[in-house]
Amino acid sequence: MSAIDVSSLGIIALVPDRWSEMWQSRHHLLSRVAEQCHVAWMNPAHHWRSILHPRATVSANGPETPQRARLRICDAPLWLPRFYSQPTLNDMTLALRLNSARQSLIRAGAKYIVLYVWRPEFASALRLVKHHLSCYHIDDEYSFAASKVPMSATELRLLQQVGQVFIHSDTMLRAKGGINPHTSHIPNGVDYARYSVMVPEPDDLRAIPHPRIGYSGWLKPQINWPLLQALADRHSDWSFVFVGDQQRQPGVADHVARLQRLRNVHFLGGRPTAALHGYVQHFDVSLMPYEMNEYTHFIYPVKVHEYLAAGSPVVASPLPNLREFENVLAFAGSADEWSCAIGMALKTGDNQRARQARQIVASRHDWSALASRVVSILQTRLQPGVVQ
Repeated sequence: MSAIDVSSLGIIALVPDRWSEMWQSRHHLLSRVAEQCHVAWMNPAHHWRSILHPRATVSANGPETPQRARLRICDAPLWLPRFYSQPTLNDMTLALRLNSARQSLIRAGAKYIVLYVWRPEFASALRLVKHHLSCYHIDDEYSFAASKVPMSATELRLLQQVGQVFIHSDTMLRAKGGINPHTSHIPNGVDYARYSVMVPEPDDLRAIPHPRIGYSGWLKPQINWPLLQALADRHSDWSFVFVGDQQRQPGVADHVARLQRLRNVHFLGGRPTAALHGYVQHFDVSLMPYEMNEYTHFIYPVKVHEYLAAGSPVVASPLPNLREFENVLAFAGSADEWSCAIGMALKTGDNQRARQARQIVASRHDWSALASRVVSILQTRLQPGVVQ
């Protein structure tokens, strides 16, 4: 039985964020999927109050929008907003948007429509638009974020109803992988060519003295801030560099303010996705200093393969989903262990064999290869006789 032509695939991607924001795993993955088949990325609709303040509406297409012939960014017009407290109205506007995206894919040559859902909140879409296959991609944890709350009834139904489930981490796979028989593990990845080929250091990084102990990514509550404070206090001769925006969550601003008082701590702010590799490549040691709790038990940081592709040593909290990379990562728990691990990494950072080993692991997680795996699975699920 021959597989369907990938160019006849059309994917409607229901996602929680826009292309103009810092890329998450879905941005990376679907931009590569769009190299092979048609993708309609549906930017979130604005709240209905935006109708009263149209100037607050921003364009979907920013400098981070990839140039892909088969990728279309679908903005929601102001007359099709979201209605959070009125599900019937919300479904009406969502249905109009979904069917518009579907028609655009068909006009582009798509014959098989895949509804690709990235959040349980979009579950109603399964009954709002015609499609040949539905998918649910889990790339973060919601039900265990704060405490051991069972998964919602909405997510359970979604897992049971979709034709294909993709899960990014081993711990999540153990928690939710037994519900749908068509469940596949698709880990997070990296733009390997970008991170592994050295570029000149950015101007704002050049002035910061070595050794540079760096972190790239969102500044969030799940970071072990007391640990970082202790390390920065203890090692005044190390430069601690943070590249990333602050999440607007309780406590983050206070932690950042306290660390900013130290002369050896440098917060450079957020940078475009296309520029991040230039910073990571010029860290002497890269950090993943997360709290160990119920939330981080399920995370699989995108940055792990970005760090590894850049080649420098990496020190991380012993997250369950990083254990498989223990031959190329150093794990640490207490402040003493972190001091020792970073100190050792600084002494051995120029070891070319270790650098090569890190990059080999990262090369196996290139986003393009992961996208090809996703497309292949969709082709298999859309063969005659197994179409949902």
